[in-house]
Amino acid sequence: MADDKKPPAAFTTYEDDAALGKAAPSLATLKYLQGEPIDFAAKKLTLVLFWAKFAEGDYTVICDVSKLKQKYAENIQVVGVSVDPAEEHVAKFITKLGKAMPEVSVTSLEADFALAFDVDKTVRTAFQKVAAVSSIGPSNIFVVDATGNIVWREQFGQKHRLYQGQLEAQLNHLLNGTPLIQNGPKPKAAEEEEETMDCGDDDMFF
Repeated sequence: MADDKKPPAAFTTYEDDAALGKAAPSLATLKYLQGEPIDFAAKKLTLVLFWAKFAEGDYTVICDVSKLKQKYAENIQVVGVSVDPAEEHVAKFITKLGKAMPEVSVTSLEADFALAFDVDKTVRTAFQKVAAVSSIGPSNIFVVDATGNIVWREQFGQKHRLYQGQLEAQLNHLLNGTPLIQNGPKPKAAEEEEETMDCGDDDMFF
């Protein structure tokens, strides 16, 4: 997406987003079922992707993030934090990797990054607090810089893929040391819609 084109209001991150500029919560309590533990001090940009096995419609986003990680492998690291209610759901998801899922427009399910279960919802709850939202659902992505601060946050989904958003453009700005895209302050109407965007469909499973 070109820098001058904003996503639909429901998927736009505004410059006064509560999470921006704050220290990212610790990932120490995560239980990793794929890949090595992620360290914010690794001198790379870190993408924290919240996802869920039950949210099959969002598997396209997981594949998009996998491709992005491969493209910027030298500069970014990714951790997928499951919002599923049980660790076994993460393990079952991993068994699907490499398989075609035409029913959700996935030719080969890929997740070429660390996958972890969020024990006691500790990490998810901490990110919710930092972002000042009531809930964080699947396909919400936080970008953390090498100093451990949140520098971008963006919501994606089945109807809003990575190529339709601003994430990759922002990564390029961060890597090149150029100013980030600014979408202005949040309009009143967007504030009223935000809770629906952040909650996704996951609360029905808890």
